[in-house]
Amino acid sequence: MKQTFAIIGVDGSGKSTLISQLGQRFGEKAMTQYMGSVRFEDERIEIIKNKQSLSVYDSIRLYFLIYKCFWDRYKTATKSNKLVLFDRYVDERYINAKGKYRFLNVILYKYFFPKPSHIIYLHCSAETSFNRKSDIPDKSAFIAMKERFDEFYMKGKSNLCLSSDDSTPGELSEIAYNYILKESNGRL
Repeated sequence: MKQTFAIIGVDGSGKSTLISQLGQRFGEKAMTQYMGSVRFEDERIEIIKNKQSLSVYDSIRLYFLIYKCFWDRYKTATKSNKLVLFDRYVDERYINAKGKYRFLNVILYKYFFPKPSHIIYLHCSAETSFNRKSDIPDKSAFIAMKERFDEFYMKGKSNLCLSSDDSTPGELSEIAYNYILKESNGRL
């Protein structure tokens, strides 16, 4: 089975820096696939999102268009002959799900979407995130989300959890690089 590694963490935890450094270290042997929700390839998603109010039909259609985008990204990455580094992962869709359609996120992403082989979870204090990212609009909502992430990922015994408060980007990169080499059993 193909080894996939998801680099996960809240804004300001050091994901982009780590992914960039791992990409440089692995070079052509690896590919990075974005799995976040900030941008999507299907223009219909933005058209629906920009409507003043959404009908039930639009809401459900939006969920399935987004799901298809994630599947397309996943398939593209896993069909390659390279090590796959996911920048974020779809777990965020159900960890942060709210509202009347929360159940769709849980069903689609928790139960019907493939899990990465390995998770590297970067965590840091909320203060560190705020210092690194000045564009976090709602600090109390961010702290609540961070607590949900910490609860979800830090209890997973098979996850590699790294504190970006306690280590430099170079140290984190070295630890993650060696972890990936070990877990991929020298198949790189």
